[in-house]
Amino acid sequence: LRLDCADTLEAIAQLPKPQRQLMGLVVAGETSPRALARSTGLPLGTVMSRLARARARLRLTLKV
Repeated sequence: LRLDCADTLEAIAQLPKPQRQLMGLVVAGETSPRALARSTGLPLGTVMSRLARARARLRLTLKV
């Protein structure tokens, strides 16, 4: 299965705002949950939870 970048970005754009904001930072190159927590001021657990929910939703949307 090969995904088009545009499809992935469109799926990210459809995420709820808190998830979309974190995934935007991941797309920009920040992949460490600890660094994301520092840069956003969110607790690490919140970052990890939102990323997990975002990834699960993207898997469903993109059927991967």
